[in-house]
Amino acid sequence: MHPLFDNATPHPAGYRDVDVGQLAACLPSELTLVDVREAAELDGILGHVAGIRHAPLATVPDVVDTWPRDTDVVLLCRSGARSARAATGLVTLGFTRVMNLRGGMLAWNTARLPVVRPGAAE
Repeated sequence: MHPLFDNATPHPAGYRDVDVGQLAACLPSELTLVDVREAAELDGILGHVAGIRHAPLATVPDVVDTWPRDTDVVLLCRSGARSARAATGLVTLGFTRVMNLRGGMLAWNTARLPVVRPGAAE
């Protein structure tokens, strides 16, 4: 169990919100990062965080189907809205350690944290 979950802000929907500073401070780690944006967005202007698993929002339930329900999962997207929907869905599926990156990749880029850009090696 990762301590990030315990330090994250509880959300009424049952998941927890983390900010970019909290997440960046503990990477790389055993957290499972899931980017729920569409494939074209990963190589878009915002790039993506190294080491993410990609699962567009509509595919998240299928992707996580075999994962232990106590997996430390951090969901992210462009702004935090789609990942919040995915987080709510995972809580509904019985996941107990679900986190949403508040502000998504927009906040990550604003904080000037490292991203993988198109054509760059991960």
